[in-house]
Formats: sequence, structure tokens, C-alpha cells
Amino acid sequence: IQRASLMFAAVMAARSAMDATYESADEVHAMREKISTVFENAMEKVTEQSDYTALANLAAVVDQYLREIVANLAVIVDYPLATTRDALSVCYDCYGSLARIQDLLNRNSIFDPITITREFVKVLSK
Repeated sequence: IQRASLMFAAVMAARSAMDATYESADEVHAMREKISTVFENAMEKVTEQSDYTALANLAAVVDQYLREIVANLAVIVDYPLATTRDALSVCYDCYGSLARIQDLLNRNSIFDPITITREFVKVLSK
């Protein structure tokens, strides 16, 4: 039972990594670290060589999948603000539209979109 539950947990971790949606490369890197930890812990506990090999192969497949995903994603970068700005103009300057305004507000925990008095905000590179 312990062997089955261990393998099931690893498979579910892999599935969650592959089913998730990612907005930035940073999110993928965080998931890769979590998945790596799960598989390392599982591989330490298995006693059969075939189980170890199966876990290592599954970990490699998930890692390769996440590497392919990260190649096509934006990274979070700092966008400098020379003066006090409003969120709408910053969003338009960064993305060329206002479609990501809520993302900008959430990512930077901006409560007053009229006045941004920071030196920079975090935005997606793409």
C-alpha cells in the first residue's frame, strides 16, 4: 500500500504540473522546484529499482515539458517609473493595450490605480 500511494502521489504531482496554466517563466521555475522536491523525496523512499527508474523517467518527462513551456513564456521584469504615474498609462506603455490592467494591479498590489509612486513595477516581458 505504501508503494502504491507513493507512486500515485508522484503521478498526481506530475499531472498537476502538466495541467497547470502558467503566465510567466517564474511560475514555471517555482513549479519545477516543487516537482523536483516531490520526486527526490519519493525516490529516496522506494526500495525497488524498477520504481526508482519509473520515478526518474517520469520526473525527466515533466522537467522536459516544463522546459518547453518556459521557452515560450514571458518573464517578470522591473519596469522603471521616472515619475508618479497612473496604472492605465503604465499598462498601455508596457503592453500596448489595457487588457492586462488587472494583472498589473494584482502583481504589484496596487490599491490606488490613479497614483503609482514607486520607482518601478513588475510586468511581464511579453
